[in-house]
Amino acid sequence: MVAFVQQNCDKAYQHYRKNKNLEIAGWSLFGAGVGMSVGMGIGFLGGSVATNIGIYQTCAFAFFGAGTVVGITGIPMIIAGNVRKKNTHKVYNTSCVNKEPKTSQLELKLISDANGLGVALAF
Repeated sequence: MVAFVQQNCDKAYQHYRKNKNLEIAGWSLFGAGVGMSVGMGIGFLGGSVATNIGIYQTCAFAFFGAGTVVGITGIPMIIAGNVRKKNTHKVYNTSCVNKEPKTSQLELKLISDANGLGVALAF
């Protein structure tokens, strides 16, 4: 579908690319958030072994919270990008499909053959 849209409808292809990039950005934020949260969770546990427990745990908790916020921010971006990306066919149908109504031309013809004369309706 992507190759067809790329060749035949630039507007639909730009719509697809924009929403694909939105989905990728959402996955990147989600991955960074999970990485921050896991890394700082390990730092939180490691900080409890250190001599100055308060500073390590405070920093680890702050980064854990920030990682959670970043990860949660990525989820709606993933969903919106994926849903909009799958609706590229609607952009194609509204922007690139010829909207001229198909009119059938009816013709009434007088024909003759071995059986005589007749009227034929051609459509």
